[in-house]
Amino acid sequence: MAVRFNLLTYKKEYFSLEILLFELLCKLINYLTGTLAAFFADFSEVIRTILLLNFFATFTASFFITHILAVVAVVAVVAVVIAVAIAIAIAIAAVAIVIAAVAIVIAAVAIVIAAVAIVIAAVA
Repeated sequence: MAVRFNLLTYKKEYFSLEILLFELLCKLINYLTGTLAAFFADFSEVIRTILLLNFFATFTASFFITHILAVVAVVAVVAVVIAVAIAIAIAIAAVAIVIAAVAIVIAAVAIVIAAVAIVIAAVA
């Protein structure tokens, strides 16, 4: 959110940066159509063109920015889900490595016990 002071109403106006982008785009189109006004024969045609371009620019910018933000949000959610899945897989692999290490230690202890049992059986 952004804030600006309206000189006509002497009030603060709160608006999103998206609205600011729309207004800047509309002002740019107004400027461009204003500089091209000499090419139009009828002034009412210029006004109508400016209004149509304003509407088109606002609608198009709103539509595309909204959809781009929606796509970015979906991509971010998918990225988070993939990251969580990778983290879970790494955690499972780490636990499997620990379990394998414990199994190797148990097997080594079993081999030592078997060797001691063989030595005791050979002596007796």
